[in-house]
Amino acid sequence: MSRQLEERQVRAIYESIDTGSYKAAVQQANKLLKRQPGNVLYKALKVLALARTGRPDDEAEAHGLLDEVILSRPKDESVLGVTSHALKALNRPFDSITLFEEAFKQAPHDEELGSQAFMANIRVGNWKPAQLLATRMFKNFGKDRMLWWAVMCAVLQSMYANAQLTASSSLSTATATKISAASAAMKQPAGDKDKTDVRNLLLNLALRLIERAPETTHANADRFALHLDILQALERADEALVMLDTEHGKHLVRTSPVVQEIRRELILRTAAWDKERAATEEAMQSGDRSWEHVLSNINSHLYAVVAPSIDTIPIIDPGLPGPLPPWPAPPVPEDKREALLAAAQECKKYFDTMVAQDGEAGKDERTGWLALLELERRVRAYDLGGRETEGVIDVPELLESYVKAFGGKAVCVEDVLGHAELLDEAGKERLRASAEATATELEGDVASITSTSVLQRLITALKLSRAFAAVPRTAEQEVADAKRYAAAYFAALPLGKDIPKTEIQPADDLAVLAAQALVGAHAASQDQVYLYAAAALLETACSASRYAYGLRLCLVRVYRMLGAGKLALKHYRLLGAKLVQTDTLSHFVLARGSMFSLASNGDLDYLAEATEAGVIYVSNTAETPEMLVRAFQWEKYSQVTDFMTFQDRLECSLQRDLTLVELARMRILHTGPRAGAITDAELVDMKGFFDRIVSDRYDNRDLGVLPSLQPIAGDSFDKQTTLGPVAPAGGWANAFLKVYLRTFVNPLELDRQQDPEVLKKLGVELPTHDEPLSERVKHITDEELSELTEEERALVDAIDELLSWVERHQTKEAANGNGNGNGHAEGGDKDVVERIAKGFEDAQARIEALAADPDGTLAWKILHASTLLHERFVLFGLVSSSVTSKNASKKKTDPLAQGVRTIRTRGTAALKAVCAALTARAEREDAATLVDRCKDVLGDAVEVGATMDVLATSRREAFEGLAHGIARVSLS
Repeated sequence: MSRQLEERQVRAIYESIDTGSYKAAVQQANKLLKRQPGNVLYKALKVLALARTGRPDDEAEAHGLLDEVILSRPKDESVLGVTSHALKALNRPFDSITLFEEAFKQAPHDEELGSQAFMANIRVGNWKPAQLLATRMFKNFGKDRMLWWAVMCAVLQSMYANAQLTASSSLSTATATKISAASAAMKQPAGDKDKTDVRNLLLNLALRLIERAPETTHANADRFALHLDILQALERADEALVMLDTEHGKHLVRTSPVVQEIRRELILRTAAWDKERAATEEAMQSGDRSWEHVLSNINSHLYAVVAPSIDTIPIIDPGLPGPLPPWPAPPVPEDKREALLAAAQECKKYFDTMVAQDGEAGKDERTGWLALLELERRVRAYDLGGRETEGVIDVPELLESYVKAFGGKAVCVEDVLGHAELLDEAGKERLRASAEATATELEGDVASITSTSVLQRLITALKLSRAFAAVPRTAEQEVADAKRYAAAYFAALPLGKDIPKTEIQPADDLAVLAAQALVGAHAASQDQVYLYAAAALLETACSASRYAYGLRLCLVRVYRMLGAGKLALKHYRLLGAKLVQTDTLSHFVLARGSMFSLASNGDLDYLAEATEAGVIYVSNTAETPEMLVRAFQWEKYSQVTDFMTFQDRLECSLQRDLTLVELARMRILHTGPRAGAITDAELVDMKGFFDRIVSDRYDNRDLGVLPSLQPIAGDSFDKQTTLGPVAPAGGWANAFLKVYLRTFVNPLELDRQQDPEVLKKLGVELPTHDEPLSERVKHITDEELSELTEEERALVDAIDELLSWVERHQTKEAANGNGNGNGHAEGGDKDVVERIAKGFEDAQARIEALAADPDGTLAWKILHASTLLHERFVLFGLVSSSVTSKNASKKKTDPLAQGVRTIRTRGTAALKAVCAALTARAEREDAATLVDRCKDVLGDAVEVGATMDVLATSRREAFEGLAHGIARVSLS
């Protein structure tokens, strides 16, 4: 074959792979391999095409062919490139190390191959081999970045002494789950002497490598910061400060946030307060008003008198707004109390001067004001002999002046409420009265407002007046407030008539205030009409301000309470959450989302949303290691640990566990009681997540994005609109994981662990437990139960009793050697059967009562109870099908089979009755009635007809769809 013909044919394979024609690519590669069976490039191309088809048979063939390619030890650039892509597609990162290291051994003077081998180690967190390879490359090629790669790898070894891989470096997805479950166990802090010695040895090695650097470390801010970090970790802070005092060091302090942060840590450790005070004052005088300078200045005054313990406070101070510092302030000796107050007064004088100078210069600067409030917060955090509220500032006076100065800024309310804990009841009432007076003055002629700043002052005044209002509030008070806010909203809307569609309306917060007041009226009276009115108002506001995400999230919450899950999902999707946002925001629709899923009736919207929300966790496994590689390539060493933390937070995300559980629940309601409802991979994930130490879960859910404008002394909007006693969290996830693991996984499989030799090789230490997993899944703690609704508890209790009953029979049969399992257990069997069957009938009675009272019962409660009853029946069907298949030959004599038949009969009858109740409830949905009721609340200010039409339609479809789905899955 001529070379030109060969190149054309190879190019054709590349084009087929690029266009997704993998079958054609395989066929083309087979033709070439018939002529040249030993050609490694053809084999590699075939492997890549097979790997990307996604078919299990093709993947199995690809693995075998890939082994042949690796064993051939290729060094050709094209072969290596294709093979590395195939390794990624087949999730074999360790083989990438072998591939490139073998190629580098054959061509030790090829810098590119060496770099590829190094980066292959970085992808899997193989720090020690990576460090040795980087050191060897520095000797061969003399490029200083390679030396710094070795330095960073030595530092990472000291931080992760036992860890040789990240979650992305698994041999398979199942292994990844188990390994990531032990991510915290891999990290070894400086604890006992042996570990400290190893850590110090590695850090000293890194320092020696730096001393060999041919180029000054000051040339690169990240190199400089890494050098400082190492010195600080070795408790050589004085040497680090000497580096910072050089001209270049001072320049980097001014220009690099990373170096600035390390400098503040060093100051805290060395107690160089006088130097820090002078430096921060000089920076702020020159116009740098960063909050870090403010905190450091306050620290330099207070800590100079009463030094904190490094072990009890965080290096980086908490920002604003927020509660009192989470660290325990050090006790103040009697002889230093006056000195501490004097230092605080001196600090106050400095910031008073700043505020005065800003005012004289006409600067719109908040820094000095907020610094005074932070100073007061700090002083009160100290133990000053029981004088809990004694500080150095008149907080009500300061906050009142602050509102007058900055009430035209949207952030004003956040700043004030961030310091509400500094106010006593008299102070709160003073601010409320002042805000009310301002609001009354401004809302007298809202239509004449022509400035967004003046409108914002009105909004600020109304928010503060509501925030500091006394509780409890009556429904009448809340409705009056809602009408007030709504009137101001519609009067102010013309101010934003000419803004682009991509901008939000300046009056949007008034609509949020009105809607939340209506939700407050519902909380006070339990009358659903106020929720209908809130939905209509929010729909109107969203139509005027498409990108007002706060409005949409409020509407999502209200629609979920009203049982309109489809409408809630529609508005959530309009937010356009992507990638990591699905981890932080998906809880708004997926928390107890299975009640709104109509997967049982063929509507897969919620099932698809849950699946989409899980994509970020898969992409995290593949993409974050590439971010690590880029951080090394561009020498952004400060970002390396950030990416590792990011990966760990996603891998151990609480929302990941919650999404997995909801996805499993939706899927079994879609497929019904048959095998394959949950895949083996998902069960392995469940086992891995459950085996993870609960404290290792990261709660990344963002609740701060949901506006809460309710009185601060009462319940928040989040709490008022949460479905259930509390939002699902770790306890809820654990309870359902236990139920599903017991239902779907054989106890022997539950207790099977990953091969200890494999874990040892990977440097992974799984957490140890007193009981095997098969026993731990049987115990649900009170803490876990506290997160469940009554209906969820009923499901958990029923499945626990069912499984315990089955396990007792199976144990007895095994002990009797295939005995018939009847006899003296029969009386107990009847009691268990009666309790389980009556549980279905009791749930049926509760659902019928809820459905018969549409005015008094929120629709979500009907959907919730009905879905959980259906889920209970499906889980019962899964358990009973395995029991009856094993005892098929003795159905008439076996009490277990007889009991299952009795439960199924009565459970089926209960479900039929529930379907009838749901259908009857759907028929009661009447948009005209809802319209009339809403007008009684809002009058003609809001057009409610369209909203009530779609709401009634959505709920009718939900009730009917659930009834049809139950009938299709479980009664057909």
